[in-house]
Amino acid sequence: MDFYKKIKEYKDQNNITYSKLSTVIDKSPDAFRQALKRKSLSNLEVERLNSKLFDPDKIIENQKTNLTEELNQLALQVIEMDNELKNNKIFNIYIQNKIQKGIIEYLEKEKTGMKTTTKN
Repeated sequence: MDFYKKIKEYKDQNNITYSKLSTVIDKSPDAFRQALKRKSLSNLEVERLNSKLFDPDKIIENQKTNLTEELNQLALQVIEMDNELKNNKIFNIYIQNKIQKGIIEYLEKEKTGMKTTTKN
């Protein structure tokens, strides 16, 4: 199979952008796209892309790296959600305390109001 078709299939199957692919050979995304279109990548660039994208060991290494990055992102999201839950709990406790104080104050006013009215 033609190398350029192989790259195009890889891009489509893995839903990867030209920007992401271009980083493999340190080329700008537009220059990379044009080089693919014109089939004008250098031998060194073709070799580098082949080794990074189609070498089974590199594929596994890239997948491990991607999974690690995803796990790290998920861990950060979990920590953020946990912090948000803690903040919500603290806020709820604060509100409950305010409500309880308000009720106590109201009841105390009612008691003193009743005492003054009963004295009269």
